[in-house]
Amino acid sequence: MLRGLSIQIWLPFTVLFLIITIAFNLYYPKKQEDFYIKNKNNELKELAKTVGLGVELSLSEDNFQGLKKTLDFASGRKDFEFIAIVVREGLTERVFTSYPILPEKEILTKKSEKYIYQRSKFSSNEFHGYILIAASKRKMSEELSALNRPIYFSTLIIFFLTFISYVAIARRITRPLNQLVKITEDMRVENFNNFPLHQFTRDEIGKLGQSIYDLQQKLIEQRNQNKELYDGLEHEIKLRTKELEQATDDLIESQRAASLANYTMNVNSGTGKFPELLFKLLEIDQSESLSLETLKTFVHKDDYLSFSSLIDHPSEGSNFKNEFCLISTSGNSFWLSISGLIKRDVHSTNLMISGLLQDITERKSYENEIKKLSLVAQNTSNCVIITDAYRKIIWVNESTLKITGYSRDEIIGNTPKMFQCEKTNPKTIDFIREKLDENERVNCEVLNRSKDGRDYWLDLNIVPLFNESDDLYGYIAVETDITPIKEASLELEEREKQLRDILDNSSEMIHTLDKKGNLLWVNQSWKDNLGVSDSDLHNRNISEFFDHKTKLEFTWPILRRLLMQNENLT
Repeated sequence: MLRGLSIQIWLPFTVLFLIITIAFNLYYPKKQEDFYIKNKNNELKELAKTVGLGVELSLSEDNFQGLKKTLDFASGRKDFEFIAIVVREGLTERVFTSYPILPEKEILTKKSEKYIYQRSKFSSNEFHGYILIAASKRKMSEELSALNRPIYFSTLIIFFLTFISYVAIARRITRPLNQLVKITEDMRVENFNNFPLHQFTRDEIGKLGQSIYDLQQKLIEQRNQNKELYDGLEHEIKLRTKELEQATDDLIESQRAASLANYTMNVNSGTGKFPELLFKLLEIDQSESLSLETLKTFVHKDDYLSFSSLIDHPSEGSNFKNEFCLISTSGNSFWLSISGLIKRDVHSTNLMISGLLQDITERKSYENEIKKLSLVAQNTSNCVIITDAYRKIIWVNESTLKITGYSRDEIIGNTPKMFQCEKTNPKTIDFIREKLDENERVNCEVLNRSKDGRDYWLDLNIVPLFNESDDLYGYIAVETDITPIKEASLELEEREKQLRDILDNSSEMIHTLDKKGNLLWVNQSWKDNLGVSDSDLHNRNISEFFDHKTKLEFTWPILRRLLMQNENLT
């Protein structure tokens, strides 16, 4: 009810003006009353002083007639209630006279809730006291009401005139806006009639009307474009449908290539919609009916209970993936991987099992081969590790667990990189990676570290595994622990290095020769004494450094030995 634009325009101004009017009518009378009473008190105070002076003069001259005239002068006010001459005799007060004549008790008893009181002292030779004047609050309120009544009436008239003005202005503003609303409603239902643009002025509303007119033209243009688009949509749908059919055919071909197919089984009726792949594997004609009970008869006896449990006691809303061995009509066995979802049909009446089945006979054959290999590897003292094509470990033998110190759960799923450490030669790692990337065998020595921090050396042999289609499906690594041999070799090299250091630092000239007298190694003293370098000694015979006599003495035994060897050969 209060959502109209016209109401939203005039209502806030009207409420605001009403609040201001009410506040004014509450504030103004109160301030006026305070001002009025203040003035009244001042008037009464001045009047009391005047009367007190007159009474004082009249009593001093014993002029009682003047006293009466003084009281008559003061009693001429409309709001006047009484005036009294109060005489004091010690602590006692008594009313000498009053106008009008009132009981003394009523005069002396101050009633501040009814009257406003003012007094003024006087003094004569015989009398002392004060003049007491009282004005009625009720009469003053009546005077104030009479004064404010025209103001209230004028305020009410101004409010109603203002209200009518606000409503008229709001309607004048909203009339063209309502026309625009009606036009936009027509545009929403695509009713594009002649646009009454001439009815709008050149102000902001007129600009809004022009914008809506431009929008209407755009919508008309868009509708025409949509019509053209709709005319060509049927052809596009046919084209997309053809592409979808082609994609479906490609998917079916891909499923055939992967020995993959869809199936649907109705558990309640025992029937199913089975793919061509299943009939082919079972070696039965596709025209024959195949029920769930019939399908059970093809399941191998070892898998019969698990397959029957899946069919006879399905768990609604669950996903499953199982592998079953089946026997064809000719007695050939094959393996199926069956995965799917168990749920109700669209009518919630039948329990359905739908999903994918795949011929995994070839994969099972490879797995059996790996199992056979694992039996051999299990009983060898060497480490045997089998990985998949992504080089993740899928099997290890007991020797691997003993040497590495890891459990089988810690190893399976990881890569052999877990055995390497910071001492492992990066060049060896790169060599292994390059060979494996080229699908070649690997033979090398590598340093690994066990779980307890012990370093050990392995003679590593890795062989890639390929299926009948020459597709890589894994690796097998046979590793021999050569830690004692490697440590002995390293120790021997270290001792040889120490011996060379000793000989190299000796002051004696020391060298080693082959059977022909060629220099194999000389110490530093040898090079220093003869003034030669390593490059000067390359492929040099020691006789080249002797004089003629020494050379004969040195070479004769060598020649004699060679001649003796030749005679033995002949």
